[in-house]
Amino acid sequence: GTLSPLTFSGAHPLPSTMSKSVTTVDVMGESFLAGASVFMYGCAVIGKTLLTKMCFSGYSFNYPITFSLFSCLTTMVACALVFMAGKAQFTMLPVHHFRGFAQISLLTALDMGFTNWSLDLISITLQMTIKAAIPAIVVSYERFILKKTHTQMAYLSLTPLILGAILVGLGSGSADYNFLGTMLMCIATIASSIKMVTTHSVIKQVRSEMGMVSFLFWLELAMVPILLPWAFFNGEISTLYEWDEYNEPTAWLFIMVVAVMGGVRAYVQNLVLKYNSPLTLAAANILIQALTIVVSIFLFDTETSFELDCGIVVSLAGYALYTMQKTMGNKKKAPSKPDVEKGSIRTEEAPLLVGGTEPTKP
Repeated sequence: GTLSPLTFSGAHPLPSTMSKSVTTVDVMGESFLAGASVFMYGCAVIGKTLLTKMCFSGYSFNYPITFSLFSCLTTMVACALVFMAGKAQFTMLPVHHFRGFAQISLLTALDMGFTNWSLDLISITLQMTIKAAIPAIVVSYERFILKKTHTQMAYLSLTPLILGAILVGLGSGSADYNFLGTMLMCIATIASSIKMVTTHSVIKQVRSEMGMVSFLFWLELAMVPILLPWAFFNGEISTLYEWDEYNEPTAWLFIMVVAVMGGVRAYVQNLVLKYNSPLTLAAANILIQALTIVVSIFLFDTETSFELDCGIVVSLAGYALYTMQKTMGNKKKAPSKPDVEKGSIRTEEAPLLVGGTEPTKP
């Protein structure tokens, strides 16, 4: 009457084998999605930067603020198509977030507008090294304005970031350097840094409440009333008909496709965080920045020099040092599972995307 252990060990071999097979398939699927998301993210980031520069230099579309406006409008259309396809749920912007959202929209519009304006005037290499100094601005702002302290390693890594940008500026040829373009990129970098520090908690809360696609839609819509008057009063809209390719449909199609890539980049960024660790994202961003600079040098015949080459190496080294030490520090914290639709990203876990800052307490 007693049952032997063998009865239990061999009773249901089929379900056990099936569960192992399902688990293996799941793991393989996750691995594929992890690799594919990083690849798509790299293509989106590098492609957006290079193709935007091509719009300005190759197609002579010297209307950077209008291009920023097109980026908002095309992304809104893309979001609307996602809603219509039932892939995301449309959510109204919460009234109690109007004030914080207005601040986010203003700083994002300034960041986007001045970044595109500077890209019309300077090389990608110089622009990227100035942008790499974002952690230095963020840390300085937090240290002196918010009285927040950081690790000694964080402070040490800021020196090569500043030095790299200066060296690239000194080593850039006359065709690739423009004083106004450099100043505009500095303003864009400052706006981006302030946004990261002051609106971090609002962005995180709004995105978790309304979903990433709805957040993106309302953000783009809120920037239109800022960018439209800007493009009108600086004379871009009134002189748009003078563009050499104005009557070429293929040229307009190219401009619009590149414009919508900003929204694609934001979505794929969330996808990377869903299937990869923050450390993978940080490492990918360092590689992406390096690849963008190298490819742009060959693609746009950027004039190189010893100072420029040294500046690139120094800047990337500082960027990598700061990012990695920040990411390793954040690994000690319990991560929350990000979701592509809900957009519940703990942006402090992806320091390279947000300047490596931790959120300030509201």
